[in-house]
Amino acid sequence: MVGQNSYSEFNSQNSFSFSLLLAVAFIISAVGTSTTDWASYINFTLLSTWLFFAFWGNPKAFFFVINKPQAKILFLLLSFYFFTGIYNGGLLYTSKIMGSYLIIFSPFLFFEYYRKINKKKLKVLLYVSITLFFIYVFKALVFYLTHPVSARILEADREAFGEISIGGGYSLAYASTIFAVFLLDILLNSNIIDKRVKAFSIVALFPLCGLVLQTKSTLTIIALFLGIIGSLIFKYFSLFKWNIPLKFFISTLGLLISILFLLLFYKNIGLWIVYFTESSTDIVSLRFRELGYLLSSGFGSAVYLLGRLGLPLISISSFLHNPLIGRGYEYGYVWEESHLFIGQHSEWADMLGNTGIIGFILFWMLIFFVTKDKKIISKRSVPPTYLLTFILLGFFNPLRGFNPMFILSFVIPGISFLLFKTSQLPFDPK
Repeated sequence: MVGQNSYSEFNSQNSFSFSLLLAVAFIISAVGTSTTDWASYINFTLLSTWLFFAFWGNPKAFFFVINKPQAKILFLLLSFYFFTGIYNGGLLYTSKIMGSYLIIFSPFLFFEYYRKINKKKLKVLLYVSITLFFIYVFKALVFYLTHPVSARILEADREAFGEISIGGGYSLAYASTIFAVFLLDILLNSNIIDKRVKAFSIVALFPLCGLVLQTKSTLTIIALFLGIIGSLIFKYFSLFKWNIPLKFFISTLGLLISILFLLLFYKNIGLWIVYFTESSTDIVSLRFRELGYLLSSGFGSAVYLLGRLGLPLISISSFLHNPLIGRGYEYGYVWEESHLFIGQHSEWADMLGNTGIIGFILFWMLIFFVTKDKKIISKRSVPPTYLLTFILLGFFNPLRGFNPMFILSFVIPGISFLLFKTSQLPFDPK
């Protein structure tokens, strides 16, 4: 008992502890998303060990975290996968599924735990995490410049380049998209006057945007572009002290004018896109050219694009077959057997097809509670552009992975918590 009390005291009053070292080790491994066969087992072992030492070091803080609504919802979501998947998936594979999802959704546990026991620890872990994230961003950039189109190859075959650790290909790009939009919101926030924060945001945007472009994922690039536009729109409206009805009226009018312009000139827009991309042979230009052909010449001229947009319909069909719990239980959520049931190119449609309404609601309840208290910046809320970007990414991308959740539920909440007034948060972390 004496040893535990002394450890707990050390754990609460100092910037470093064994649990913090374990957290750093876990983040190094999980963000890197190594292609080695043992990577998942290493991640799970590190996370399990961290949970043990987090409990041993400060049981009060540990139970505070697991009693949070998001922790309870995560338990329900894991239980849902267990009881629906075990019959056809078997105990071993279902346990692996639960372990992988626990790893994916774990970042909020680190945020809640360290902001409860020690703000200094949270600060250290956040700084180290951001540094590690950008190390992998630069590592991935070098790899993609050396091996063009490798992100697309890795998406189809994760072992195509042997044992590498560069953030999981598209997973790191999705995370970078969300992070870039958030940093742009920070940069445009007039309430933030710290020049170091502004400088970091400017410098960080270049590698993040560069990585997204180098992955050659057209829909991810479009999501980044729309997120940037959304940030600029929110900034524009914040400059004026208009009332909400007037802002809503102007936004609606602008949207209607844009839709009318598209309906009247969509053929001209298509021809313009084709003209500016006809001499380019890279993947992104090819996809935009197909979009141009679709607008200017009709559906028959954009076979790939129509095929890609039609993939979510496979998942919707599975959802309609069993709206309550989906059809994932029929094959135990085994990835190799899922091709006939889900399209695998829309996270939200795939989720509906796999888990039905129950799993879908549990997931979004988890996202709601993870993000709802973390948007306080000075005396106004963070624009929801990074959340809208997250949602947009999931419409036509297999979004689920550690890195997007790491940015969404640890890095962004951590930055918001440390930069601005903690007195506005639900409780005093001290």
